[in-house]
Amino acid sequence: MSTPLSSHAQRAIGRLGDSDFINWCVRSDAVRNDAHVPSVDSPNLRFNAALELYLASSQVTLAGDTFNSYCQSILGEIVQANAEVWQKIRNRFGRLKDKEHAEVAKALFAHRAGDGPVREALRDDLCRFWFSESDVVIKLRNKLVHQNGYDPEREVEKEIASPSEKQCGFTPVDWTGTSIPIRYDEGDWLNIDAEVGQWACTYVRHHIHLMDQSLCHIYSLPLERWVPRAISRQIASATHPKPHQGVAPGQSLSTLLVSPPTMTSQQNTPSTQEASSRPKPSEEEIACAKTWGLLGKSLSDFVPSYAAKLNLHLVGQSRRLAGTVLPYTRRGHDCHYDWTYMPNTSDVGDDRETVSIRLRQREFKPFITVWGTRSEMRDFEVTEDQMPVLEYLKDCLDKTLTRA
Repeated sequence: MSTPLSSHAQRAIGRLGDSDFINWCVRSDAVRNDAHVPSVDSPNLRFNAALELYLASSQVTLAGDTFNSYCQSILGEIVQANAEVWQKIRNRFGRLKDKEHAEVAKALFAHRAGDGPVREALRDDLCRFWFSESDVVIKLRNKLVHQNGYDPEREVEKEIASPSEKQCGFTPVDWTGTSIPIRYDEGDWLNIDAEVGQWACTYVRHHIHLMDQSLCHIYSLPLERWVPRAISRQIASATHPKPHQGVAPGQSLSTLLVSPPTMTSQQNTPSTQEASSRPKPSEEEIACAKTWGLLGKSLSDFVPSYAAKLNLHLVGQSRRLAGTVLPYTRRGHDCHYDWTYMPNTSDVGDDRETVSIRLRQREFKPFITVWGTRSEMRDFEVTEDQMPVLEYLKDCLDKTLTRA
């Protein structure tokens, strides 16, 4: 399913999604290499620790910079199309406040306005969709860039502990955690790993997706039909003395090698004031969301596991919301997962098979739709017995080899 979004949102979401896949590939390469070093346990421990910090820090920084870039560009669109909006927010901008709206729009498109005032204008004056998680990402990004991850006053922790009234009403479909995974090592240094990097990119991507639709509708901004572009990678096949190993998205190299340091994690709990200001979901909606979470985790574990037994090579995957995006509710949303595989022995594009799962609901009664490139769509009720769903997924994946 495609979604109308601004060109700025499409570029930002695409780059954040690409970073998830590239980071996953690099981590998997590191684990695969270590698995094939003969007679040595954890042969590259120091290298992997440095690689983990580099990849995760880069991903957090990318998330923060991409969010700032999007905010400048979309505010430029708003100011260019609506001179009266500029009159409303101009006092936030210091040296630019006496400029005409067309000149200000040009500065915003060039990303020459201050990031802080831009975010404040969107958050406090113009935007219906603003999540305090993005403010945490920005704070975290600044700590990494300007203080190398040193946070003696625990400013990131304080940012989490005092959420605004615009905290995210529901988690992204591709985030399975229950808390903001910010942790500290001894000595007040932020501990940055794969989970933190994926969390930052996932929430910023989710925020931009929702905010863009709202802003474009309110201010009549130009939209383009967006179809997510999958990123893939060709891997040369080879025979190894040990089986293939890889890591799950968001899984840290350090968790495979050593025990993690002593850390503290801040729970992502809305404040009483914030929770009371929103419409409360019904018991049916809460039950549906929990069922989706369990199903998504179960099926996301099963598909790669069965594909590994068939010796299939993953060339692309995605997880996203689909449907009409509404605030603070699952109504109108579907959770969409897909994987693209091909035989490890093949380099022919026609051998690819995409398997898709859509978690859906009717009046918050969940059901599942499964299909593949060579398989028809089939709906399944949600019951304790998942075997019909699993057997059909097996059949879809088998066609990667049989091409039937």
